[in-house]
Amino acid sequence: MPPVAGRRKARRLRPYTASFRAMGTTVDLLVVSGEAEARVREGLRQAVELFARVERCCSRFRPESELSALNARPGRWVLVSKGLWELIRRAEDHRGRSRGLFDAGILPALEAAGYDRDFSRLDVAPLDVGAPDASTLDPQGTGARSGPWFTRTRAARLQLDPAIRAVRLEPGTRLDLGGVAKGWTVDRALERVAPLGPALVNAGGDLAARGWQGHPWRLTVEDPWHPERLLARLPMGDGAVATTSLGRRRWWKDGVVRHHVIDPRTGEPARTDALAVTAWADTAEAADVGAKVLLVLSPGEREDWLGRLGLMGALVVGSDGRAATLGRLPDAGVPHQVKAPARTRT
Repeated sequence: MPPVAGRRKARRLRPYTASFRAMGTTVDLLVVSGEAEARVREGLRQAVELFARVERCCSRFRPESELSALNARPGRWVLVSKGLWELIRRAEDHRGRSRGLFDAGILPALEAAGYDRDFSRLDVAPLDVGAPDASTLDPQGTGARSGPWFTRTRAARLQLDPAIRAVRLEPGTRLDLGGVAKGWTVDRALERVAPLGPALVNAGGDLAARGWQGHPWRLTVEDPWHPERLLARLPMGDGAVATTSLGRRRWWKDGVVRHHVIDPRTGEPARTDALAVTAWADTAEAADVGAKVLLVLSPGEREDWLGRLGLMGALVVGSDGRAATLGRLPDAGVPHQVKAPARTRT
């Protein structure tokens, strides 16, 4: 049979990967593409540079970052870059949607809890020491709505002027954008590489994917103490998943184990029955923010908050080792007992 005019020769699909450190974690990129190698490599390069650019702009641990400069100028209007403006605006949107349970203004509380330097320099606490005690939960899930930190953060906020892209932090307000920046960057990095073919972007458990139609990626959520035990297998075509765990960032301060998930209602590391939450959403940003909010909420509140947070479902691992499924997690096989908080692996 003679060749058909205009028919393109099928291109062989090849996997392309990149792995690097950014935002305090390992970032892995994977693209399966039949495009020219130079084009794929350029897409990966752009994704890597995006992570570096956001970190240079928004890291609270870099004194030269734009965020550090903003935090150092309370009470003054500061013109900010388009990137920093976007992240602050999105953080404020999440604060409103979550009724204050997600709050970028927790930086003073994080520092008071001892997280005032890069995590690698803290006195790290083992996972099996000082686990959260469910008996310390507020049974009504209301939180302690008093105390100087809570009063200050509610009374002293920030102002935004979109006409000139300026931000004014009231005295006492300083921002940590880590809770929104990583997921947002994962989503933007996926946009860079997804036109090249099926792709995954995984930044320390904040993961976004584009897949083949009818052939999803197979992700697993594991028990990190016993990697052979799976919390769930998650088929993912287009979507995102993120895990927030109290076992990942915990340290000693004044003889007490502290962790990085601050309850904005108290200004203290959250007292919760949950050891880890893995959330599923359309975007890594929504999944990451949603997982943090679900962890802070009481058990009876979580299911009702899925829609408000833009989540399709979640897995909650309790401090007692039990796992519960909320909402819809396709093909999620959940064992009755696990021994440690979840992590996400491709």
